[in-house]
Amino acid sequence: MSMSMSKQKAEGDRFLQMGVEQMSMKEAMKQMKEQTAQMALQAHKDAEAAAAEREAAESELTQTKEALEVVQNKVKSVEVQH
Repeated sequence: MSMSMSKQKAEGDRFLQMGVEQMSMKEAMKQMKEQTAQMALQAHKDAEAAAAEREAAESELTQTKEALEVVQNKVKSVEVQH
């Protein structure tokens, strides 16, 4: 009978270990999903910030081009007068 009890204990230990491993895998998957969600949110925020920065740079470039055109027109006007 002790052989049978020993075998049952071994099986019980094996099932317990499998349960622990399964819970560990579930917890690991949960943590990975949370990290993935956090990374996706941060990537979205970074993309929005980059888009805003690009828009500001393009606006500044447009203003600079317009100012350059005004100066070039003044130079042409002065050259024509002389």
